[in-house]
Amino acid sequence: MALKNHVFPLFLKGAPQVIATGNAATVDWNGKTSLIHVDTANTAITSLTLKATDEDGLPIKEGTMVTVRNTANLNVDVDTSADFIGDTGEDVYRLVQDEDVTLMFVGYNTDGTEAGWTLLSTGGTVSAS
Repeated sequence: MALKNHVFPLFLKGAPQVIATGNAATVDWNGKTSLIHVDTANTAITSLTLKATDEDGLPIKEGTMVTVRNTANLNVDVDTSADFIGDTGEDVYRLVQDEDVTLMFVGYNTDGTEAGWTLLSTGGTVSAS
């Protein structure tokens, strides 16, 4: 797998994506912002998926950073669908209440397939599986 060199961090300045009451159990990141807040009012979400495309189907740029903050009184799994190693392990980060995780999209392989996301930091004792 050949990753591109010189990937610089990008912070998307769109309004934070707030996931609150009324959302489904599984929610997709909209690809328009680097900030996602799982609100305390939410009682349904259990999984948030970060993909390689935004909600319009456009590819995410290499270096895009995303921070997910969970203030809800429930566990939320942040599913990256693929990590940069390309294995099936550590693709899901479980956030309990008042935890956060920051990830960066590292891009695409030379054949155009998704290379995935890499963990930058966690706030709390986030577990990976």
